[in-house]
Amino acid sequence: MKPKILFLAHIPPPVHGASLMGQFLKDSALINQTFDCCYINPSNTKTLTKLKKVRIRNVLFLFVFLYRVIKTYRKQKPDLCYFTPYSWGFPFYRDFISICVLKIMRANIIVHFHNKPNLAFRYKWYNKILYRIFFKNVNVIFLAPQLITYFEEFIDKKNIHVCANGISIEPVEQKRSNEKYQFLFLSNMMEEKGVWILLEACSILKQKGYIFDCHLVGQFSDITEPMLSWRIRQYGLTGCVRYYGAKYGDEKYNFYQSADAFVFPSFDEAMSLVVLEAMAFALPCISTLVGGLPAIINDEQTGFLVPPRDSAALAEKMMYLLERPQTGVEMGKYGQTVFRENFTIEKFEERFVNIIHQVIKTS
Repeated sequence: MKPKILFLAHIPPPVHGASLMGQFLKDSALINQTFDCCYINPSNTKTLTKLKKVRIRNVLFLFVFLYRVIKTYRKQKPDLCYFTPYSWGFPFYRDFISICVLKIMRANIIVHFHNKPNLAFRYKWYNKILYRIFFKNVNVIFLAPQLITYFEEFIDKKNIHVCANGISIEPVEQKRSNEKYQFLFLSNMMEEKGVWILLEACSILKQKGYIFDCHLVGQFSDITEPMLSWRIRQYGLTGCVRYYGAKYGDEKYNFYQSADAFVFPSFDEAMSLVVLEAMAFALPCISTLVGGLPAIINDEQTGFLVPPRDSAALAEKMMYLLERPQTGVEMGKYGQTVFRENFTIEKFEERFVNIIHQVIKTS
Protein backbone atom coordinates (compact mmCIF):
# COMPACT_ATOMS: atom_id res chain seq x y z
CA MET A 1 0.00 0.00 0.00
CA LYS A 2 1.38 3.39 -1.01
CA PRO A 3 2.07 5.97 1.72
CA LYS A 4 -0.49 8.76 1.82
CA ILE A 5 0.86 12.29 1.49
CA LEU A 6 -1.15 15.49 1.98
CA PHE A 7 0.63 18.20 -0.04
CA LEU A 8 -0.01 21.77 1.10
CA ALA A 9 1.97 23.32 -1.73
CA HIS A 10 1.80 26.59 -3.63
CA ILE A 11 1.05 26.45 -7.35
CA PRO A 12 0.95 29.30 -9.92
CA PRO A 13 -0.24 32.00 -10.07
CA PRO A 14 1.78 33.90 -9.09
CA VAL A 15 4.87 32.47 -10.75
CA HIS A 16 7.83 32.09 -8.38
CA GLY A 17 10.23 29.32 -7.40
CA ALA A 18 8.03 27.70 -4.73
CA SER A 19 4.90 27.70 -6.90
CA LEU A 20 6.76 26.27 -9.91
CA MET A 21 8.16 23.44 -7.80
CA GLY A 22 4.72 22.88 -6.30
CA GLN A 23 3.27 22.53 -9.78
CA PHE A 24 5.98 20.04 -10.64
CA LEU A 25 5.20 17.92 -7.58
CA LYS A 26 1.54 17.89 -8.57
CA ASP A 27 2.38 16.89 -12.17
CA SER A 28 5.20 14.42 -11.39
CA ALA A 29 4.37 10.93 -12.59
CA LEU A 30 7.02 9.38 -10.33
CA ILE A 31 5.81 11.12 -7.16
CA ASN A 32 2.16 10.38 -7.87
CA GLN A 33 2.98 6.75 -8.67
CA THR A 34 5.11 6.35 -5.53
CA PHE A 35 2.69 8.00 -3.11
CA ASP A 36 -1.06 8.35 -2.69
CA CYS A 37 -1.20 12.14 -3.06
CA CYS A 38 -3.73 14.82 -2.19
CA TYR A 39 -3.04 18.49 -2.97
CA ILE A 40 -4.31 21.73 -1.40
CA ASN A 41 -3.02 25.18 -2.38
CA PRO A 42 -2.38 27.22 0.82
CA SER A 43 -2.68 30.59 -0.94
CA ASN A 44 -5.29 32.54 -2.88
CA THR A 45 -2.95 35.38 -3.89
CA LYS A 46 -2.58 35.81 -7.64
CA THR A 47 0.13 38.51 -7.91
CA LEU A 48 3.60 38.86 -6.41
CA THR A 49 2.97 42.41 -5.17
CA LYS A 50 0.16 41.16 -2.90
CA LEU A 51 1.96 38.02 -1.75
CA LYS A 52 3.31 39.41 1.55
CA LYS A 53 0.61 41.99 2.27
CA VAL A 54 -1.92 41.69 5.08
CA ARG A 55 -5.34 41.69 3.44
CA ILE A 56 -8.77 40.85 4.88
CA ARG A 57 -9.33 38.52 1.94
CA ASN A 58 -6.19 36.54 2.85
CA VAL A 59 -7.24 36.26 6.50
CA LEU A 60 -10.66 34.95 5.49
CA PHE A 61 -9.04 32.49 3.07
CA LEU A 62 -6.92 31.13 5.94
CA PHE A 63 -10.07 29.89 7.69
CA VAL A 64 -11.29 28.28 4.46
CA PHE A 65 -7.90 26.67 3.95
CA LEU A 66 -7.74 25.32 7.52
CA TYR A 67 -11.26 23.91 7.21
CA ARG A 68 -10.22 22.05 4.05
CA VAL A 69 -7.04 20.79 5.71
CA ILE A 70 -8.87 19.49 8.80
CA LYS A 71 -11.59 17.87 6.71
CA THR A 72 -9.10 16.26 4.32
CA TYR A 73 -6.80 15.10 7.11
CA ARG A 74 -9.62 13.39 9.00
CA LYS A 75 -10.85 11.70 5.83
CA GLN A 76 -7.48 10.68 4.34
CA LYS A 77 -5.45 10.10 7.54
CA PRO A 78 -2.18 10.76 5.66
CA ASP A 79 1.15 9.30 6.71
CA LEU A 80 2.80 12.68 6.13
CA CYS A 81 1.78 16.31 5.65
CA TYR A 82 4.08 18.24 3.33
CA PHE A 83 3.95 22.03 3.64
CA THR A 84 5.78 24.89 1.89
CA PRO A 85 5.70 27.77 4.40
CA TYR A 86 7.17 31.25 4.31
CA SER A 87 10.06 31.92 6.65
CA TRP A 88 9.27 35.49 7.75
CA GLY A 89 6.76 38.34 7.78
CA PHE A 90 2.97 38.09 7.89
CA PRO A 91 2.99 34.92 5.72
CA PHE A 92 5.08 33.20 8.41
CA TYR A 93 2.55 34.08 11.11
CA ARG A 94 -0.22 32.74 8.87
CA ASP A 95 1.70 29.53 8.21
CA PHE A 96 2.56 29.23 11.92
CA ILE A 97 -1.16 28.92 12.63
CA SER A 98 -1.46 26.20 9.98
CA ILE A 99 1.43 24.25 11.51
CA CYS A 100 -0.13 24.51 14.96
CA VAL A 101 -3.42 23.12 13.62
CA LEU A 102 -1.56 20.18 12.07
CA LYS A 103 0.25 19.57 15.35
CA ILE A 104 -3.03 19.57 17.29
CA MET A 105 -4.18 16.77 14.95
CA ARG A 106 -0.87 14.96 15.71
CA ALA A 107 0.15 15.07 12.06
CA ASN A 108 3.56 13.90 10.87
CA ILE A 109 4.91 17.11 9.28
CA ILE A 110 7.67 17.97 6.85
CA VAL A 111 8.17 21.57 5.73
CA HIS A 112 10.07 22.57 2.60
CA PHE A 113 11.55 26.08 2.57
CA HIS A 114 11.87 27.76 -0.83
CA ASN A 115 12.84 31.12 0.66
CA LYS A 116 15.38 32.44 3.14
CA PRO A 117 14.46 34.47 6.24
CA ASN A 118 14.80 38.16 6.86
CA LEU A 119 17.49 38.34 9.54
CA ALA A 120 15.97 41.34 11.34
CA PHE A 121 12.72 39.38 11.63
CA ARG A 122 14.45 36.14 12.58
CA TYR A 123 16.40 37.66 15.51
CA LYS A 124 13.45 39.32 17.28
CA TRP A 125 13.00 37.57 20.63
CA TYR A 126 9.30 36.83 20.17
CA ASN A 127 9.89 35.37 16.70
CA LYS A 128 12.58 33.11 18.15
CA ILE A 129 9.94 31.71 20.50
CA LEU A 130 7.59 31.11 17.57
CA TYR A 131 10.35 29.43 15.56
CA ARG A 132 11.06 27.03 18.42
CA ILE A 133 7.38 26.06 18.56
CA PHE A 134 7.17 25.90 14.76
CA PHE A 135 10.13 23.56 14.30
CA LYS A 136 9.55 21.26 17.29
CA ASN A 137 9.18 17.64 16.05
CA VAL A 138 9.01 18.83 12.44
CA ASN A 139 11.22 17.59 9.59
CA VAL A 140 12.65 20.34 7.40
CA ILE A 141 13.89 20.35 3.80
CA PHE A 142 16.37 23.06 2.79
CA LEU A 143 17.42 23.77 -0.79
CA ALA A 144 21.14 24.03 0.01
CA PRO A 145 23.49 23.43 2.96
CA GLN A 146 24.15 27.18 3.20
CA LEU A 147 20.51 27.76 4.17
CA ILE A 148 20.57 25.45 7.18
CA THR A 149 22.53 27.94 9.28
CA TYR A 150 19.58 30.35 9.51
CA PHE A 151 17.47 27.91 11.53
CA GLU A 152 19.71 25.11 12.79
CA GLU A 153 19.52 26.26 16.43
CA PHE A 154 15.77 25.51 16.41
CA ILE A 155 15.82 22.10 14.68
CA ASP A 156 16.87 18.63 15.79
CA LYS A 157 19.76 17.66 13.49
CA LYS A 158 18.16 14.33 12.58
CA ASN A 159 15.19 16.26 11.16
CA ILE A 160 17.26 18.33 8.69
CA HIS A 161 17.33 17.35 5.01
CA VAL A 162 18.79 18.95 1.88
CA CYS A 163 17.09 18.67 -1.50
CA ALA A 164 18.32 20.95 -4.28
CA ASN A 165 15.79 22.01 -6.89
CA GLY A 166 15.78 20.56 -10.38
CA ILE A 167 14.18 21.61 -13.65
CA SER A 168 12.83 19.76 -16.66
CA ILE A 169 14.86 21.30 -19.46
CA GLU A 170 16.88 19.24 -21.89
CA PRO A 171 20.39 20.78 -22.03
CA VAL A 172 21.00 22.51 -25.36
CA GLU A 173 24.31 22.60 -27.23
CA GLN A 174 24.97 26.23 -28.04
CA LYS A 175 26.58 27.78 -31.12
CA ARG A 176 26.33 31.54 -30.74
CA SER A 177 27.62 34.13 -33.19
CA ASN A 178 26.32 37.46 -31.88
CA GLU A 179 27.85 40.62 -33.32
CA LYS A 180 27.45 42.30 -29.92
CA TYR A 181 27.82 40.56 -26.59
CA GLN A 182 24.37 39.72 -25.20
CA PHE A 183 23.66 39.79 -21.44
CA LEU A 184 20.37 38.37 -20.19
CA PHE A 185 18.44 39.03 -16.98
CA LEU A 186 15.32 36.89 -16.55
CA SER A 187 13.21 37.08 -13.40
CA ASN A 188 10.32 39.03 -11.91
CA MET A 189 10.93 42.77 -12.13
CA MET A 190 11.52 43.40 -8.44
CA GLU A 191 14.03 45.63 -6.70
CA GLU A 192 15.22 42.67 -4.58
CA LYS A 193 16.21 40.85 -7.77
CA GLY A 194 18.88 43.52 -8.36
CA VAL A 195 17.40 45.20 -11.43
CA TRP A 196 18.58 48.69 -10.46
CA ILE A 197 22.05 47.36 -9.61
CA LEU A 198 22.22 45.76 -13.06
CA LEU A 199 21.33 49.08 -14.71
CA GLU A 200 24.06 50.82 -12.70
CA ALA A 201 26.56 48.18 -13.84
CA CYS A 202 25.47 48.60 -17.45
CA SER A 203 25.94 52.36 -17.09
CA ILE A 204 29.52 51.76 -15.88
CA LEU A 205 30.19 49.53 -18.89
CA LYS A 206 28.81 52.09 -21.33
CA GLN A 207 30.83 54.92 -19.78
CA LYS A 208 33.96 52.81 -20.29
CA GLY A 209 33.12 52.39 -23.96
CA TYR A 210 32.04 48.74 -24.04
CA ILE A 211 29.57 47.69 -26.72
CA PHE A 212 26.90 45.21 -25.61
CA ASP A 213 23.18 44.53 -25.31
CA CYS A 214 21.34 43.67 -22.11
CA HIS A 215 17.89 42.09 -22.28
CA LEU A 216 15.50 42.24 -19.30
CA VAL A 217 12.77 39.61 -19.35
CA GLY A 218 10.15 39.13 -16.64
CA GLN A 219 6.82 40.08 -15.14
CA PHE A 220 6.56 43.62 -13.79
CA SER A 221 6.03 43.74 -10.06
CA ASP A 222 7.22 46.42 -7.60
CA ILE A 223 9.22 47.71 -10.57
CA THR A 224 6.69 48.89 -13.13
CA GLU A 225 7.22 49.39 -16.85
CA PRO A 226 7.20 53.24 -16.61
CA MET A 227 9.72 53.12 -13.73
CA LEU A 228 12.06 50.86 -15.71
CA SER A 229 11.76 52.91 -18.88
CA TRP A 230 12.58 56.10 -16.95
CA ARG A 231 15.65 54.56 -15.29
CA ILE A 232 16.98 53.29 -18.62
CA ARG A 233 16.74 56.80 -20.05
CA GLN A 234 18.23 58.31 -16.87
CA TYR A 235 21.31 56.07 -17.17
CA GLY A 236 21.64 56.80 -20.89
CA LEU A 237 21.10 53.13 -21.76
CA THR A 238 18.45 53.53 -24.45
CA GLY A 239 19.38 51.26 -27.33
CA CYS A 240 21.54 48.84 -25.37
CA VAL A 241 19.18 47.84 -22.52
CA ARG A 242 15.78 46.51 -23.59
CA TYR A 243 12.87 45.03 -21.65
CA TYR A 244 10.25 42.59 -22.88
CA GLY A 245 7.83 41.77 -20.03
CA ALA A 246 7.01 38.21 -19.03
CA LYS A 247 7.83 35.40 -21.47
CA TYR A 248 7.07 31.72 -21.11
CA GLY A 249 7.81 28.44 -22.87
CA ASP A 250 9.65 28.66 -26.19
CA GLU A 251 9.60 32.47 -26.15
CA LYS A 252 11.53 32.46 -22.87
CA TYR A 253 13.92 29.74 -24.02
CA ASN A 254 14.73 31.72 -27.17
CA PHE A 255 16.23 34.45 -24.97
CA TYR A 256 18.48 31.92 -23.22
CA GLN A 257 19.52 30.46 -26.55
CA SER A 258 20.54 33.80 -28.04
CA ALA A 259 22.34 35.18 -24.96
CA ASP A 260 26.08 35.04 -24.24
CA ALA A 261 25.87 35.36 -20.44
CA PHE A 262 23.26 35.37 -17.69
CA VAL A 263 23.25 38.10 -15.02
CA PHE A 264 21.18 37.77 -11.84
CA PRO A 265 22.27 40.19 -9.07
CA SER A 266 19.57 39.21 -6.57
CA PHE A 267 19.72 40.42 -2.95
CA ASP A 268 17.56 37.67 -1.48
CA GLU A 269 17.56 34.20 -2.97
CA ALA A 270 17.25 30.62 -1.73
CA MET A 271 17.95 28.63 -4.90
CA SER A 272 17.15 30.26 -8.21
CA LEU A 273 15.42 28.24 -10.91
CA VAL A 274 16.39 30.82 -13.56
CA VAL A 275 20.08 30.23 -12.83
CA LEU A 276 19.51 26.49 -13.36
CA GLU A 277 17.78 27.27 -16.66
CA ALA A 278 20.72 29.42 -17.75
CA MET A 279 23.14 26.60 -16.87
CA ALA A 280 21.07 24.15 -18.95
CA PHE A 281 21.60 26.51 -21.90
CA ALA A 282 25.37 26.60 -21.26
CA LEU A 283 25.47 30.25 -20.16
CA PRO A 284 28.13 31.57 -17.78
CA CYS A 285 26.25 33.02 -14.79
CA ILE A 286 27.04 36.12 -12.77
CA SER A 287 25.10 36.26 -9.53
CA THR A 288 25.49 37.12 -5.85
CA LEU A 289 26.83 35.60 -2.63
CA VAL A 290 23.41 35.14 -1.03
CA GLY A 291 21.37 32.18 0.16
CA GLY A 292 21.91 28.97 -1.74
CA LEU A 293 23.34 30.52 -4.91
CA PRO A 294 26.90 29.40 -4.01
CA ALA A 295 25.56 25.82 -4.10
CA ILE A 296 24.69 26.29 -7.78
CA ILE A 297 27.40 28.54 -9.22
CA ASN A 298 31.02 27.49 -8.85
CA ASP A 299 32.80 30.85 -8.58
CA GLU A 300 35.32 31.37 -11.42
CA GLN A 301 34.39 27.97 -12.91
CA THR A 302 30.78 28.17 -14.08
CA GLY A 303 30.48 31.91 -13.54
CA PHE A 304 31.04 34.52 -10.86
CA LEU A 305 29.60 35.41 -7.47
CA VAL A 306 29.76 39.05 -6.35
CA PRO A 307 28.59 40.84 -3.19
CA PRO A 308 24.92 41.89 -3.33
CA ARG A 309 24.14 45.55 -4.07
CA ASP A 310 27.65 46.10 -5.50
CA SER A 311 27.26 47.48 -9.02
CA ALA A 312 31.02 48.06 -9.42
CA ALA A 313 31.83 44.41 -8.65
CA LEU A 314 29.05 43.29 -10.99
CA ALA A 315 30.35 45.54 -13.78
CA GLU A 316 33.87 44.16 -13.27
CA LYS A 317 32.72 40.58 -13.91
CA MET A 318 30.60 41.64 -16.88
CA MET A 319 33.68 43.37 -18.32
CA TYR A 320 35.70 40.21 -17.75
CA LEU A 321 33.31 38.22 -19.96
CA LEU A 322 33.13 40.98 -22.56
CA GLU A 323 36.91 40.92 -22.89
CA ARG A 324 37.20 37.09 -22.80
CA PRO A 325 34.16 35.68 -24.63
CA GLN A 326 35.80 32.27 -25.14
CA THR A 327 36.35 31.94 -21.38
CA GLY A 328 32.64 32.55 -20.96
CA VAL A 329 31.88 29.79 -23.45
CA GLU A 330 34.05 27.34 -21.50
CA MET A 331 32.42 28.37 -18.22
CA GLY A 332 29.01 27.80 -19.74
CA LYS A 333 29.95 24.33 -20.99
CA TYR A 334 31.20 23.34 -17.55
CA GLY A 335 28.06 24.78 -15.97
CA GLN A 336 25.96 22.64 -18.28
CA THR A 337 27.88 19.56 -17.12
CA VAL A 338 27.23 20.52 -13.49
CA PHE A 339 23.56 20.95 -14.34
CA ARG A 340 23.33 17.49 -15.93
CA GLU A 341 24.98 15.86 -12.92
CA ASN A 342 23.05 17.65 -10.17
CA PHE A 343 20.07 19.74 -11.16
CA THR A 344 17.87 17.86 -13.63
CA ILE A 345 14.29 17.15 -12.61
CA GLU A 346 15.13 13.45 -12.41
CA LYS A 347 17.84 14.18 -9.81
CA PHE A 348 15.35 16.27 -7.82
CA GLU A 349 12.70 13.53 -7.93
CA GLU A 350 15.20 10.95 -6.72
CA ARG A 351 16.32 13.14 -3.80
CA PHE A 352 12.76 14.10 -2.88
CA VAL A 353 11.34 10.59 -2.92
CA ASN A 354 14.25 9.27 -0.81
CA ILE A 355 13.72 11.99 1.81
CA ILE A 356 9.97 11.34 2.03
CA HIS A 357 10.53 7.58 2.40
CA GLN A 358 13.16 8.22 5.08
CA VAL A 359 10.89 10.54 7.08
CA ILE A 360 7.94 8.14 6.96
CA LYS A 361 10.13 5.18 7.89
CA THR A 362 11.66 6.91 10.94
CA SER A 363 8.43 8.52 12.22
